[in-house]
Amino acid sequence: KRGLFMGFFIFIVVVAVLIFKAAKNSKGRQEQWRLAAERLGLAHYLGDFGAVGTIHGVRNGHRVKISTFTKNSGNSSSSYTKYRVDFHERIPVGFRITRQKSAHRLGKVFGMQDIEVGDPSFDDRAIIQGSFPDQVRAFLTPERRDATRHALISYKDVVITNEHVEINKPGKDADAAVIIHTARVLLSLCDVLIGTEAKPAVEPAAAPAKEPPPPIFEPVEPAFNPQLSANPVVPDPPMVDVEEPLEEPPVERAPVESAPAPEPATVMDLKTIAKELYASDAGAAMVVAKRFAEVYQGRRVIGSGTLRRVRKFTYDPVFTNTKGVKATIDLCQLAGTYSKIKVGAEVCFAAEEYDALKVKEGTRISISGTLTAQDGPMHQFYVVAD
Repeated sequence: KRGLFMGFFIFIVVVAVLIFKAAKNSKGRQEQWRLAAERLGLAHYLGDFGAVGTIHGVRNGHRVKISTFTKNSGNSSSSYTKYRVDFHERIPVGFRITRQKSAHRLGKVFGMQDIEVGDPSFDDRAIIQGSFPDQVRAFLTPERRDATRHALISYKDVVITNEHVEINKPGKDADAAVIIHTARVLLSLCDVLIGTEAKPAVEPAAAPAKEPPPPIFEPVEPAFNPQLSANPVVPDPPMVDVEEPLEEPPVERAPVESAPAPEPATVMDLKTIAKELYASDAGAAMVVAKRFAEVYQGRRVIGSGTLRRVRKFTYDPVFTNTKGVKATIDLCQLAGTYSKIKVGAEVCFAAEEYDALKVKEGTRISISGTLTAQDGPMHQFYVVAD
């Protein structure tokens, strides 16, 4: 009996430990989702029984929803994380774009529709369906193709329609940085597809015509009448010419020294800022953001790194009201608590710099400009080049 009791006791302890660890892991995942929602400016709703819940909200006018689901297949099941963004308005061209797979190539042999736009690098990756092929081709401009191609390369299960963009990723994403990055990729794609850059801003109401200023009425002194005035006005005595004194010689004054011109702001190196903000997991995202806003935002910076990618843009959520070229640069690696921390930069250049930068992809370049923003979880800076 004693052995049976000990076995039962050990079983209870093991079960309790497993429950404790599961609850702790669940709480950690929920905290990551809460942090991701906070950084994205969205709302986090907790799920039942320790589930991570969902993230909802509106960004740039688009409705965002991030959730998890389970797909059963026979005796096994698989978990997925779903990212869906509904456009703030429906695109007037009907289409459906998915990633091309080997099964699709076989399907095209048997007549499955696939609209080709004449861009091999895009046609080889995408399956496009729609009722009006010419309209779809006209809609898929080079910029829209580039943004769509990037999503199709990055994720296996992508569906793009004229109403929404959806990505299903295997597993339950439990890292705030991953959730934020995936959501921003979709939002950036939506902005390009919906033509946010082409939508005119709301025209301000015409300024009302300026009314002429009211006339100024100057009071008119009534003529003096000793019989009507309670206090008779006594006329001033006649003016007497007085000889003006000779002017005194000017007094020599010591010259006033002007204050020295302020020295220009110190130019900082991006790697130095990266070490102060991100090295050894320097702090929580909110602490890093506060430190950046107080000390580094708007500073002149220099740096160098490997140019990984160059693309044109007409809209960007960070470089707002700007059209140009965006370069993705790998700056450096820092020592972290568990692994290396990769620090990068998105640098905004003038549109005419595209050709010169494109040929430098994969090489090391130097940059200088103004530091405008940073993304703590992604360890990334945003710089507007000189």
